[in-house]
Amino acid sequence: MNKKRNFILLHNNEPVAVELKAFWGSDVYLEEIAVNDRSLDSSLELLDSYLTKQPDSIVIDMVDAHTLDYIAPTVLTEEERDQQYVINVEFTSQVASICFNHGIHMIFLSSDQVFNDDDIEKTFNEEAFPFPSNWYGKVKYLAEREIFASGVEYTILRIGSILSSSPNHLLAQIRRYLEQNTLPSLAMDQQLSPIYLGDIAKSIELISDDLMLSRNKIYHLAADELITPYELALRMQNQLESNSEIVSASVLDTVIDEDQEEPNEYSLNSALDNSLFKTDFSMVFTPIDNAIALIVDKWNEA
Repeated sequence: MNKKRNFILLHNNEPVAVELKAFWGSDVYLEEIAVNDRSLDSSLELLDSYLTKQPDSIVIDMVDAHTLDYIAPTVLTEEERDQQYVINVEFTSQVASICFNHGIHMIFLSSDQVFNDDDIEKTFNEEAFPFPSNWYGKVKYLAEREIFASGVEYTILRIGSILSSSPNHLLAQIRRYLEQNTLPSLAMDQQLSPIYLGDIAKSIELISDDLMLSRNKIYHLAADELITPYELALRMQNQLESNSEIVSASVLDTVIDEDQEEPNEYSLNSALDNSLFKTDFSMVFTPIDNAIALIVDKWNEA
């Protein structure tokens, strides 16, 4: 493709933004709005200003607030619930309205947490009706509904746990526990559908090249293989050549404390079916083991 892509990336995770820029390279002209560096209102004003100057842009909204943790689940405070609602729902709604006013296509990163099922062999395609079991999944689903109601032209990408070298993401968390030999018991009956960050970058490029195909569609991005937190830690242990002990448990043992009034934030199975995106864009997703190897190599080079 000869035409340079114009992206405006809204984010609140600088390490992930840096990695995305590296994946996109010179193929993309990128404007960043780092929401954690300014107020939400000033971020929206900046977005409006950028779109006035660059009317051929695509807006990518990956601003996210959650405390969902597959390693050490927690109970949300009311303040955390309010924060997640403001950032994930109200801010997303305002971004969608600005994009609609400028006639701009919006790509929104949602979550696999809009689903949950007790059957860990089940996968969810785009036609499945959302049924979130935790607060994060609920606010992400509400954000999707705000986008639908705004009238904006959109593509929604539901993703699971991002596999990246970011210190804020799951693999780095597992790595720290393994190095300290403090990894808690991990669920062996909870399905995850991870996605390599490089695949997210590639998917956004493919969408930007054919907006008519992806117009007002939801896609599920995930590796072809499902995996439990326990299995993921074992594969990290192998790549890192660690001797730390890894103990398996039932997910209910990891999220329920008898001293608590309610269980920690979790879902049993929210595994995504990626068939539609593979069909529409001939996408080959990076296998989980390959993604882990690429990320460990990056850490070793740092």
